[in-house]
Amino acid sequence: MTRGQRDRTVSVLTTVKLQALLDSGLNPTLRNRRALADSMTAGGDKISVHGVEGWFKHVDSNYALARESLHPELKSYPVPRRRWSAILNLFPVDADDLRLSDQAFKDMCFERLKTSVPAATTDTPDPDSDYPPLVFVIYAMRDGENLYEELLWLRGRGLNLWWDTSLAEDPLWSNTVATVIERACVCLLYQSAALISSTRCQRELELACHLGKTIVVSRNPDTTATPALAQLLEQQPSLVRREHNSHYLDELETNIRAHLAAGDRASAGPPPLAAPMPDQPSIVVLPLTNLTGHREVNYVAQGITEDIITLLSRVPELFVISRTASNAYAGTLTDHRTIRERLGVRFALEGSVRRCGAKLRVTAMLTDLVNEQQLWADKFEGEFDKIWDVQDEITTCICARLQPRIVMTSLDYGSRTDNYATWRYWQLGWYKLFVDPPIPALREALDCFHKALEHEPDYALAHAGIANAMGTGMLWGGIGPEDYPTAKAHAETAYRLLPDNPAVLYSMGMVAFIAPKPLTVARDWVRQAVDLEPSNAAYVAALGYLTAQVGEADKGLEICEYAARLAPGDRRQPFINYMLSATQVAAGRFEAAVQTMLLSDRLTSVDFVWIIIGFAWFKLHRIDKVEEAIAKCIALGARPLSLYHYSVTSRLWPQYGIEEKEAYLKICAQMGIR
Repeated sequence: MTRGQRDRTVSVLTTVKLQALLDSGLNPTLRNRRALADSMTAGGDKISVHGVEGWFKHVDSNYALARESLHPELKSYPVPRRRWSAILNLFPVDADDLRLSDQAFKDMCFERLKTSVPAATTDTPDPDSDYPPLVFVIYAMRDGENLYEELLWLRGRGLNLWWDTSLAEDPLWSNTVATVIERACVCLLYQSAALISSTRCQRELELACHLGKTIVVSRNPDTTATPALAQLLEQQPSLVRREHNSHYLDELETNIRAHLAAGDRASAGPPPLAAPMPDQPSIVVLPLTNLTGHREVNYVAQGITEDIITLLSRVPELFVISRTASNAYAGTLTDHRTIRERLGVRFALEGSVRRCGAKLRVTAMLTDLVNEQQLWADKFEGEFDKIWDVQDEITTCICARLQPRIVMTSLDYGSRTDNYATWRYWQLGWYKLFVDPPIPALREALDCFHKALEHEPDYALAHAGIANAMGTGMLWGGIGPEDYPTAKAHAETAYRLLPDNPAVLYSMGMVAFIAPKPLTVARDWVRQAVDLEPSNAAYVAALGYLTAQVGEADKGLEICEYAARLAPGDRRQPFINYMLSATQVAAGRFEAAVQTMLLSDRLTSVDFVWIIIGFAWFKLHRIDKVEEAIAKCIALGARPLSLYHYSVTSRLWPQYGIEEKEAYLKICAQMGIR
């Protein structure tokens, strides 16, 4: 900011500046004057929406500055000075920024937004729809400067646009991008030389085409597409010649709306049925928005979100939606009513994260989704390398609001560390382990956990992470059985260091499941983890699966269905679908098992999944479908028949006799599995 852009004598918050803050979306929860009034009131500075409207009508007599005393360039009404502090606490701006002229301040707001994650809003473009159509934007980040005003114009026209501003190398954010593409009805692609050379854009385009999304292309006539890109685009019906005039924008908007109206809404699937609301207080923690744009703060925002979900999940009186389910709403234009109906929860926590030097500022707001009322809002500040203090304070405030009877004890179960790098590598490793289950990024996760141990050799959660990653690799491929002693040693080390931590107990259950021990041993370990963290969908699903495999099929199915309820409509959680499907087989619900397993494209790329599907068809006497499933298993690279034999005869479905299992495995052998 140059000195000439500032007025060195006047520092004032005007109505033009305030409107710029609301319009910019720098705070994703404050996009209108009513939301501003509610947030200020919740923060202790009571004001009605009529009071806020009064500032814009110049009817408030308590001005700290008379309008005529302002610099001539400001040309707008001042907001009462006593309100400035409460407003500035809600946005990522400082008092020094108020020295800017109105126009320079507006430019600054939108410049800052360019470096932040696109904001969510409560203003739904299609208010009559329970399932607002989503448009995903595929563009090269080098073109962002030129496209930004155009995207804002389209969003201002009521289109529900979403575009990412992170780097493809960030696996956490890439997972979010994939989720949004799955939910999108139409994709908007900006063809350019930068896009053609971007591997990130190529991956987004390939996924969109694979999922059958209609792609509206803003074509740059000066750019020639590569053969691969041309082949992908030749079947797409909409090409709009990019020009710098209003006719081009109107044509672009018309094309997008035409495809939405023509049925592309259905391509994302029908709106899910409203989930029933549980009896106990229920909450979803929406991903915190990074207001600074720094990649490191992206990791921190996601880590804080995960930790708050984990801490709340350990309160037995609360029903907490899983991280993967809530993450589907990151950066999208979804109203509170839709979230309430899809997830079946009454409360939502949302907010933002901002780094100020060595300090971290987190703004959090708790909303009652039924009454559309903001119950509480506050900001929290702490040292950047000790963010768990902020997390604990937020969690305590939420519990005090939702369930006053809760006795807040230490919910971290000894998992804290004074080393920020240790925590950072642990969080990143855990994300990589579960980013695309059941085929996680094993090697990358293991690398992160080992780096955490380099900083703190006795960090129990890193040892537990290694055990979980290695165990998962032994089950799904990538790590051989010869590594079992190493996995077991890490799990036992974690248990020795931290015996009452849910993640540690789960890792003990993992190594017990791999070992040739009774499944009751693994079930008992996982049950202890669920007792400490009852809203963890993955732990609950594993408990249901193990319960069914020791002979209690109906009870196991009930537990797995509860786990699915914790992650409603979450196609990014194949792990739960796998557990539920295998349990449905145990309960004799074979057709439902096949349908559940096929819900996720991720599962269909796992060889053993087709062994389970094949057995379900075998029980239905559909030999043609059995052969089809086994053929797909072979095409994916079937593992030795002895592995499938051990799993089917010794670890799965004790409800069924050994003779029919052997008959099924005989078909597998006859089709070529050796």
